[in-house]
Amino acid sequence: MTPAQLCTIEPASTSQTGVYYIKEGANFAVCTGLDSYAFWGSLQFGSSQWAYSVTATDVQLKQRFNSLVKRWKRETIHFSLIEQMVLHPAYQEIIGLGKKAIPLILKQLKKEPNFWFWALRSLTGKDPVTKDMRGDVMAMRKAWLNWGKDNGYF
Repeated sequence: MTPAQLCTIEPASTSQTGVYYIKEGANFAVCTGLDSYAFWGSLQFGSSQWAYSVTATDVQLKQRFNSLVKRWKRETIHFSLIEQMVLHPAYQEIIGLGKKAIPLILKQLKKEPNFWFWALRSLTGKDPVTKDMRGDVMAMRKAWLNWGKDNGYF
């Protein structure tokens, strides 16, 4: 797991092009230097210092993911069948983002319970949900968040 995958990257403000907050938990750094290819930063969290690059592609992936999540939620709000929700084009496109979407999905799941289990099974090839948990969204959520922690996503 690289530091870039452990951090949240957000624009510092809409008026500051190329200035980004990079956060890890309650810690953050402000870095500059986003060009069309890479964002370079030297981050200091506690006593350790990391110097690494976050590609523009990583930022674009997060933006695309967030856009798809908003669309999926908006367009499936009245769906009653889980099958309808997971077969929605935006959800399928999130799966199509590949393994890089796993930390983003786990972060969404940590933020709020939702039906990310199908996508996580598809992307990881794993299923930490036991038979007795099926149908209990909170228990399923907990199982996946524990899996994410055990596999270095948190």
